[in-house]
Amino acid sequence: MNFVKEIYSEYRGIFGGPPSDNANIFLLPFPQTGNEGLWAGDTRGTTVTLLSADMPFRTQSVQRLHEQLRHEMFHLWLPNALNLTGNFDWFYEGFAIYQSLKTGVALNRLRFEDLLDTLGRAYTIDSMIKDNRSLVEASKNRVAGEDTTLYARGMLLAFFTDLELLKRSGGNRDIASIFRSIFEKYRNPASVTDGNKAVLEAIGSREITDYVENGGALDWTSAFRSGGIEIVGDGPGKSLRVMPKLSAAEKRILDKLGYNNWRKLAITPK
Repeated sequence: MNFVKEIYSEYRGIFGGPPSDNANIFLLPFPQTGNEGLWAGDTRGTTVTLLSADMPFRTQSVQRLHEQLRHEMFHLWLPNALNLTGNFDWFYEGFAIYQSLKTGVALNRLRFEDLLDTLGRAYTIDSMIKDNRSLVEASKNRVAGEDTTLYARGMLLAFFTDLELLKRSGGNRDIASIFRSIFEKYRNPASVTDGNKAVLEAIGSREITDYVENGGALDWTSAFRSGGIEIVGDGPGKSLRVMPKLSAAEKRILDKLGYNNWRKLAITPK
């Protein structure tokens, strides 16, 4: 219950309001024995259901439960509370994974290095895939085995979008402003709207729109470096790390991403 309250409060602040009058969250043990670590989650309408088997250690189970709730509860707002249609899974899944990680850092449930580690694995997956089809096309074929590509590229694009917004606004606007804008505009519209159109209009970037609709490539290296992050590794396995020398602008962006969040735990309120 404490996890639910903590995450709900954080997301309500990000979106600027509750997703509905009521929400139901069910946590159930995985029905079969001998399935250590297996889990499944789904959010339909205002109901979150998690089936989860224990991990080898209690601390692992607790940490994973928080991660599961962060991801699935995000869907109570997006896309479930919105009158949007079409194949825009790249956004509401890929951006959900990224925001779940960012929220974990903000709530001191994850280290910033954990966020970079997950993004580094997504970058490795992306760099090994030769198929540069659009994210719209990948969303349409999600049931045909496109999940890995879709989630990796969607998550990377969320990070790219966050960095672009922070850079353009001098650290005053981030990805939360996109979520809030979409939630406010499409929560109770008179008619249904295409999800890809709504999202891309809210992001407002020709470069991102072209990538989503037509495929191709983005300059990940330059985008990461604008936030003080560099790509490490020449082989197939890539990782991300904070650059040793940072400008004032890069430090400001990193702070907004949660890089220094752990330091705030050591500050005693006056």
